[in-house]
Amino acid sequence: MQSFITNTKWYKNFTKGFIDTTPPPGPPKKKMPLKQDILIRGNKMIDIGFITTIYFIFGAIVANVITNFQTKFNSDEEDKKTLLRSSLGLIILIWINGVLIYFARNLVEMIPYPFDNYFGFEHKRVKELSGATAFTFVLLYYQPNLNDIMKYLSVRWKNTFSGRSAVDGIKLLFKPAPIPTNISSTPLPGKPTVNKQAINTQAINTQANSNQTINK
Repeated sequence: MQSFITNTKWYKNFTKGFIDTTPPPGPPKKKMPLKQDILIRGNKMIDIGFITTIYFIFGAIVANVITNFQTKFNSDEEDKKTLLRSSLGLIILIWINGVLIYFARNLVEMIPYPFDNYFGFEHKRVKELSGATAFTFVLLYYQPNLNDIMKYLSVRWKNTFSGRSAVDGIKLLFKPAPIPTNISSTPLPGKPTVNKQAINTQAINTQANSNQTINK
């Protein structure tokens, strides 16, 4: 009962200035030997590299699997869909990636570290183990469709509301794209990129040269 009263805020404010209500200091912590501290820090750096490598490999594998299950992003086909439908597709894709990041983090945490418990080092206390930063970066960066649809929606949202009233823009959310949404697609891994604009320009130049030859 006494400790309950002395720990209350009103008691500390009332006795402030003439009664010391601070708790007594705890026992001094034992300082770690310098050699052990160096060994633990060295082991930690090795562990961080171990964790990052596993996350990087997992991220590359999962990103390639997801990409192989998807069709190549086509802005012309996406323009036929409503803006809300395209945006919902991006939200679902991000949600799937979030779930994959959660499962990957739990899976990597179960992989044993060869030098765990050496010199007093604990593998489970390393922050990078639960962060999954490397996995998240690789997973999101190496998905061409995800990058393309993000660029596509950024341009399409701008085209939908640019030069229009808010009411007209909201109406276009439920309709196909008002104007073609042109973006530069991210190439798929191992596949060449086709530059449509360059092909069209080359075709126009070829046609112009042919016309000049005929006129001569």
